[in-house]
Amino acid sequence: MDVSDEIAVYEQMLGTLDHLLEKAACQERAGGGEPDGLISATLAPGMFNLGQHVGLACSIASEFVERLKLDGQGPGAEAGEGEATIESLQWLIGRTRLRLDGLRAAPPRYEEGATIKIETPTGQTFEMTDRQFVSDWSLPQFYFHIVIAYAILRAHGADLGIRDYLGHVARYMKH
Repeated sequence: MDVSDEIAVYEQMLGTLDHLLEKAACQERAGGGEPDGLISATLAPGMFNLGQHVGLACSIASEFVERLKLDGQGPGAEAGEGEATIESLQWLIGRTRLRLDGLRAAPPRYEEGATIKIETPTGQTFEMTDRQFVSDWSLPQFYFHIVIAYAILRAHGADLGIRDYLGHVARYMKH
């Protein structure tokens, strides 16, 4: 199975996430605020905070690489648990993108057919094919965490819009 399209999606959307953080941080500074305060922001009590969502988006992109054994490097350290600054979150995004970019330079071919077994911290176990892992587990969760990060930034005053989230589709505009 050719996974170069999926690799491009992870890279592109991590670039979007980086853009969202940068724009929100600039707006926060311009208004006299401290951007790093956004890291602990949530949408509702009991939800993960912005830093955790960014960390999880990076972890999910790395998990895609690891579970399909695309680069032979083993698990990445993307977690985002201790990231205390917008800059450190952006560094985490950059490091994850660099790992993905290394795969695009020499696109891996993946032999389809493996069974992926996922054990969650809450004790649940999921088994699926490698293709199901990508389409039903990895990509939906990846998008979820990026959308929630966007929503947290919006809810805390960042002037972001659909063009910030889908800016990459401008290349397809014909008019």
